Amino acid sequence: MRKPKTSEQLYVYCWGNNPARARMKGRVCRVLARGAKNSVAIEFVDNGERTLTSRNALRRVSTDYADDADGRGQDEAGRRKSEGAVST
Repeated sequence: MRKPKTSEQLYVYCWGNNPARARMKGRVCRVLARGAKNSVAIEFVDNGERTLTSRNALRRVSTDYADDADGRGQDEAGRRKSEGAVST
């Protein structure tokens, strides 16, 4: 039997290749259940919306990203931008 996780892993939804997925892109979510054929039931942290999707659409994120609800402070790949950094 697996031990329960002490901290809940959060993910960011990264697919946006159709209107429904574009609406979910960049939002932080948690996995509620895993299913067959690489599917998952997810719940978005911001409003509690639930949906089924592919696990391939999710990327692990740090809790710092989840704390920044509007996504500011990250580059396109979801990495935290450092303060005072100069972009080239």
